[in-house]
This record gives sequence, C-alpha cells and structure tokens, in this order.
Amino acid sequence: MQRRVRAGNLVRLAGAAALLGLLPGVSLAQSAADHRSASLDAGQHAHYLVFPFENRSADPRLEWLSDGLEELTIQRLSAYGQHVYTHEGRAAELERYGLPSSARLSRATMLRLAGDLDVDYLIFGSFTSDGKTLTVEGRLLRVTPAALAPTARESGPLDSLMDLLTRVVWRLL
Repeated sequence: MQRRVRAGNLVRLAGAAALLGLLPGVSLAQSAADHRSASLDAGQHAHYLVFPFENRSADPRLEWLSDGLEELTIQRLSAYGQHVYTHEGRAAELERYGLPSSARLSRATMLRLAGDLDVDYLIFGSFTSDGKTLTVEGRLLRVTPAALAPTARESGPLDSLMDLLTRVVWRLL
C-alpha cells in the first residue's frame, strides 16, 4: 500500500500553527475533532493496521495461528468495507524501520508506526488454547487521539475458529 496523503496532514499543520499561536482562536483539539467529525460525516471509511495475534498458549505448534488470525482479521475488515493495510504492506513498513516482521512490538511502537502511516486504528490481540477450546482476544487502539477500547473476547471449540474471530472483529467495530 502506498503512503496516503490525507486531510489529516493539513490538520497536523493547522494544529502545529495553533500551538505556535499562528491561528488565533483555534486549538489543536478543536482542529482534530472538527477533522474527524467532517471525515465521518463525509462517509469516509477508517484506515486500519492489523498486527499478528500473540500466542499465549504453551503450545508452540499453534504459532501459525498468529499470522492466520491477522490475515483473517484483514479479510473480515475488508469485507466490511474498511481500508486495511495488507500483511505484506505491514511487513514492508516494519522492514523499512529496520524491524523484523515477527517482532513483538510495544503499544507505543505500534502507535508510532500507525501515526507515521496515517492510519486511524490499530488492531492487535492474543489467543490461548488448551487443546480443546480456543480463546481469542482483540484490542482496538484509536490513533488520534490515542484511546484503547475494551478487550473483545470470545471462546469456543477449536473448530469454531472462523466464527470466534468474526465475532471478535464485529465487536471491535
């Protein structure tokens, strides 16, 4: 995915000008809020960056599920009409920063990357399994202003993986 130039860059410039006192009567919070409100009113879709889900189970054989849940989340969001960075796009951006695509990143690093890529939301999560049941947890992190939504958690039999993840993604939206 190529870098996007959006009105958000103009808002950042206006916000910087407001902080410097160059635009009297306009605050940074007001500028950002007006931009987000205008974007939603105009029917724009949000832009998402999805990270692999962390394997918190004791079974390393389930590590493949980490990238699998990321890919399924990307597919679900795309099916809902949202704009989402692909797995390959995210991996390329991490490589550009000198980070391996398999690195576990802190929320601060994810937030910094998302800000640089001009995305609206991050999705990350984890999963556990006892061999019979699977628990999937997802988190939604709004980039500007930064806000972490409550955890969306679903549990069920291993063979209900697709349904579990669909419910988690739906609850995150």
